[in-house]
Amino acid sequence: MASLIAWMLRRELERLPFSDFFRRDAVLVPVPKSSPIKPDTLWVPYELATYMEKEGLGKMQVALERVRSVNRSSTSAPKDRPLPREHYESLGILKANAQRIPEDALVVLVDDVVTRGSTMFGAAMRVLDECPSATVVGFAAMRTISDPREFKSWIDPVRGEISYREDRGDTLRRP
Repeated sequence: MASLIAWMLRRELERLPFSDFFRRDAVLVPVPKSSPIKPDTLWVPYELATYMEKEGLGKMQVALERVRSVNRSSTSAPKDRPLPREHYESLGILKANAQRIPEDALVVLVDDVVTRGSTMFGAAMRVLDECPSATVVGFAAMRTISDPREFKSWIDPVRGEISYREDRGDTLRRP
């Protein structure tokens, strides 16, 4: 599936609302799973970033690692989902790899699913700690939709925004 998604991105790139995210010098950083990665386990964002690199959509850098487990957002009740600060605190930078990210790089965080955006937001903040001059954006192959009336099509690429709500300590993703 990851190879198909990357191929479709390359094929449709000019028509996508986020086409500016993907260029040969973009740094594709896979977002870590909710727990530290064990050898020989499936890591979908890594697979996506690998195929995206093969399609010429950027250069993959494994720059983030999960150093402490958090609840999986996709399978947790809303009240049990980790907040952006929890994601930030549970992520670490792989210094050797992050040092290869140019100061003014376009960093594309690559994930399989975005729910509310807390993981993406925490990961972005962690990357910006190491590379403060970088531009950080996120790409997710899929997004959750809570209201069935908002469903338009199985394939519905959008450009959205993830906002931090300081008063609640959470994020709001639109769309």
